[in-house]
Amino acid sequence: MWPTIELAGLHLATYTLMWGLGMFAAGTLAFWRLLWRGFPLSLASGLVLLSLGGGLLAQLVLSAFLSLRQAAQTGQPFALRLGMNIFAFILGIMLAGLVYRRRHPLPLAPLLDATALALPLGEAIGRLGCFGAGCCFGRMTDSHSWLALYLPDPTGLWATRYPTQLLSSFGALVVCLLVLGFELWRNRAHGPAHTQVGARHALPRHISPRHALPRHILPRHILPRHISPRHALPQHISPRHALPPSDWPFAGFLGLLTLFLFGVQRIIVESFRADPPLLGPLHLGHILSALICLAASFGIVRRLIAAKQAAKIH
Repeated sequence: MWPTIELAGLHLATYTLMWGLGMFAAGTLAFWRLLWRGFPLSLASGLVLLSLGGGLLAQLVLSAFLSLRQAAQTGQPFALRLGMNIFAFILGIMLAGLVYRRRHPLPLAPLLDATALALPLGEAIGRLGCFGAGCCFGRMTDSHSWLALYLPDPTGLWATRYPTQLLSSFGALVVCLLVLGFELWRNRAHGPAHTQVGARHALPRHISPRHALPRHILPRHILPRHISPRHALPQHISPRHALPPSDWPFAGFLGLLTLFLFGVQRIIVESFRADPPLLGPLHLGHILSALICLAASFGIVRRLIAAKQAAKIH
């Protein structure tokens, strides 16, 4: 539909441009949130760069495999056709993150809370590139459907279809807003966290994190008079961000909630896609999204039970 955009004499592929912007926005958000939670600058930058590289590498491997299979089936010469598969990208990011954690032992729960929100943000922007290129298209439907639009597929066949690319973008944006809204409410209602990486930077050494002060007390009130608030924090942490966000009901909940909502919106959108069924009426995207939902649900239930048991002990 809009496969290329002409900008200052340059012809840019809409697909490549929007997914590039999506990865840049996701990486920037993850980097900023890692710093906000007190992760050192070098570790945050290294983790983000390696994770994005791992996602791109996984996508390259998948694209090469699919191109080889197509060449074998059609008998045509091999031609690498690059594309973006969100599930392959997630797998690559996870593997790269695990490799990075083996060299730099980082707490997994705060890491997940800081970076998970980048996933739906990147998809919300990148799917606009799919809409411009006509890929990831929806199945044909009755022209009277209120969701239907007259759209092409990658071969140029125009028909009345579900605009699954726009639905994916809108759904991912809704996930972002829901999680951000919950985080803002949580930080106001339950105060600062005591288990995050940067929690120790918000208080003087003689004050334990468990003695953190209420939200209405400013950071300067917990410091000796001869120490300025800006001198008590790492250089990359602003005084207004001195107290890390809340981790209620447990550290890692925000990341698991993001993954669960992401899986739910993917299941809904997959129901309108034109992909071939794999198991009954279910597409491969249905199955992979359901696995993400189940894994996130299992993690949430397990940690809630553990938190309740720990509360009874104390």
